[in-house]
Amino acid sequence: MTEPQALRLLHRLSFPLLFIVPVLLAAGFIHFNLDPMSELSNNLAGDNQCSEKIAPKWQPIFVCAMTKFFTITLTPPCGFAFHAVFLSFVAAVITVTRLDELRLSNLGRSNIITRNPQVSWLLSHVASGAVVLPLLLFPAHAAPARGFTAASNTIHHRLPNRAELLAIPVAVGLGFIVPSLALQVWPENSVVVLFWLFFPVLVSGIYPLARDTLKTRFSQPENRSASEQEVTASDLLALYGLPSSVSVLSHWLFLFVTYREKHYPYELHEAAKVSLGILRADFWVMASTMLYWLAVEAGMSTTLWTLIGSVVGGPGAGLCLGWIMRDYGLAQEAVSKAVAAR
Repeated sequence: MTEPQALRLLHRLSFPLLFIVPVLLAAGFIHFNLDPMSELSNNLAGDNQCSEKIAPKWQPIFVCAMTKFFTITLTPPCGFAFHAVFLSFVAAVITVTRLDELRLSNLGRSNIITRNPQVSWLLSHVASGAVVLPLLLFPAHAAPARGFTAASNTIHHRLPNRAELLAIPVAVGLGFIVPSLALQVWPENSVVVLFWLFFPVLVSGIYPLARDTLKTRFSQPENRSASEQEVTASDLLALYGLPSSVSVLSHWLFLFVTYREKHYPYELHEAAKVSLGILRADFWVMASTMLYWLAVEAGMSTTLWTLIGSVVGGPGAGLCLGWIMRDYGLAQEAVSKAVAAR
């Protein structure tokens, strides 16, 4: 399912060339959205409802501005549906990057960014995911993976133990999906918005609690041998089932709303057009970064199947499908290397 190591871009390109595409994606987002983002942020922060005299003392101007942003964005049906698709995609991104963070940590190849993913996601609230994902998260994961998979006799794709694996969907579900559902329903509520803004801390805080709880139920060696690289269908369902399910639901909701608006158009206010434009640009840069990530690590075949899965089940489900194929191919390669080294 993945191309041979010698053919993958991860090993064929030098470090500077490998990161040209992510840098261009982030730079393009900044160039084309800097003025709209600046204008929108000034309007939101300067809104009468966000003035220091009216806003509650506990509520920072940033939270008030974000509340206005989400209210403006989610009020139109098309904005509500697209934002649901966007959040379901982010749930999938958090899931797959958290899995990679565990693997790098188990192999002693982690770095300050992969050890503290909550910092990058908190930064995305200010700099946007279209900047943080290609410029921070992708390089932080790709660089150690490149160095490790280049070793001819190293089993690089070692899986986390079962408790670590199953703690991921628990943390993502409770720490991100639940706050996101609340945000979709009550975007005008500042408490809900503040709750959602801290999802990186929630995910990082819930994960060790879920892992330690699950360890009492599953007793399994920390590191599986080369013959135990393949995960079971129940492992895949537990890990990817939740982000894939919300992706399918939000994707078909978006398709229904899009079809309906062709017959019953909804007139968007100027602020809603600007906010949705920024949100769409943010999504497309993040999605393009993840497709590039799969292309350089697994090859074009896996990337193509990811696109097909995205058309059918939404970008979140497509990403999960692509990551399953990537993991399977890399695990099979690791087993082959281990057998050949004997």
